[in-house]
Amino acid sequence: MELMGFCSSCGLLYPEGHNFCPLDGSELATQTDPLLGKVLAGSYRLVELIGVGGMGKVFRALHMHRDRQVAVKVLASVMTHLTEQKERFLREARAAALIRHENIVEVFELEEMSDGILFMAMELLEGENLAEALEDGPMPVERIVPILRQICGVLGPLHALGIIHRDLKPDNVFLVENEGTRDFVKLLDFGLARMSNEPGLTGHNIILGTPDYMAPEIVTGDDPGPPADLYSLGCVAYTMAAGRTPFDGPSSVQIMSKQISEEPTPLPPTIPLAFRAIVSRLMQKQPHYRYPDAFAVMRELDAFMPPPLTAERVSILEARSRERPELNPALVTTMAGSWKDLTKTSRSLADTGHHEVLDKMDSCAGKLEDVQGRMKELSQTVQE
Repeated sequence: MELMGFCSSCGLLYPEGHNFCPLDGSELATQTDPLLGKVLAGSYRLVELIGVGGMGKVFRALHMHRDRQVAVKVLASVMTHLTEQKERFLREARAAALIRHENIVEVFELEEMSDGILFMAMELLEGENLAEALEDGPMPVERIVPILRQICGVLGPLHALGIIHRDLKPDNVFLVENEGTRDFVKLLDFGLARMSNEPGLTGHNIILGTPDYMAPEIVTGDDPGPPADLYSLGCVAYTMAAGRTPFDGPSSVQIMSKQISEEPTPLPPTIPLAFRAIVSRLMQKQPHYRYPDAFAVMRELDAFMPPPLTAERVSILEARSRERPELNPALVTTMAGSWKDLTKTSRSLADTGHHEVLDKMDSCAGKLEDVQGRMKELSQTVQE
């Protein structure tokens, strides 16, 4: 029997002649992909194709036993027989699962079925990626900085674990709304990630990545480290601020050549100098001229634009501002007396070579006594 009608709500297939799903009343559509309606591992029914990439397809799926929606990424069947592509798919799942971080898409399950289908079930995201957000033009710095700060919050722990993303770009930065927070970042696609304890997969003279955001050392075939991700982060920051990529050209080869040898057009002078300086340092051609790590970038971003105070932090600061410190002149009296006694004892035991140091100790003791006197006066004034 040929199955023709497909319900995009529940994912069920019906014989030709049915127009509506008897379960939920949805209008049936023609099945456009052979995987639609298929149940993977007895749990995930694929109900909608939501993305197509170089390595496979991403579906919205229903978890049949937990009544929730998830995203299921399926490796293209032609690639399940290719060792390198299959290993990249597995590596993506391992890299995402190795560190549990709120800004990394969560992977629930990874499985290879008896018919050769390899898939991973992931958190379903509702929102848009950064590339889609940039279709409206450049972003204000006030919106850029929180996004960059979150990306750094992911890269820091990843790099500490020896994981390099290697394909950081706007398409792989997904923006969702989380507890009323706009632009909550979810970092995607670790298919090109490199782990320090695993062998490389790229063959000789093969360069993988996106030219517009590719670090010079990747272009030249050197073994990339964490600074390569920081360079890509600089390219992403530049794109967000300028509304265009740092370099352009008629071919990928020319763009990669510019990544090695040219400097991008300066960002507009309307953008704060401190932010331009951060982007410039991230995009230094030599890795050792960039920031030492992603945490250092976070500190620079915080210094340029401090993150908003949380309600908890505000309440703590308000409580501290209401506190009235108590003056304790007796404490200084004890300090000064102890210091003078120590100096006197040391002088009696010292030879001529120590007298200069002891003279300085005497001077410090005198200053402590001055502080003691001023604190007594201040204490009296407060009490009055």
